Amino acid sequence: MTKKVYLKSRGIAAQFKELESIAKRFEQEKVDLEKGVADLERGLELAKALKKRLSQIENKVIKIKDDYQKIDD
Repeated sequence: MTKKVYLKSRGIAAQFKELESIAKRFEQEKVDLEKGVADLERGLELAKALKKRLSQIENKVIKIKDDYQKIDD
């Protein structure tokens, strides 16, 4: 399974939880350099996927709102 498919198959809440877990690891005093780089890369992938998905949801909500206002007018 590719990373993109893996990101798409997981819910937003699970992705946020994983991103939060990565951020907490960076808040610790000692971070293994190799693990830190892998975590950073994964965190950036998650952030990008979440930003894209939230934008899609926002656009869908705007469309629904616009469609409803057309019916109401």
